[in-house]
Amino acid sequence: MVSKDHDLSVRRQCSLLLLTRSNLYYQPKGESSENLRFMAIIHCLAGYTKYAREGISSF
Repeated sequence: MVSKDHDLSVRRQCSLLLLTRSNLYYQPKGESSENLRFMAIIHCLAGYTKYAREGISSF
């Protein structure tokens, strides 16, 4: 895609590809183990609240 060894500058290559240079250099970071644990807890609790709402609405 974009090459630093090309005759065109990186800026020009990104411009031609309609790509921002920040997206070119962006390196995503993974989620921390603590954050993954919290997301799992929230996911479990979301399932319980769904059933709780259905039980409450049946009255």
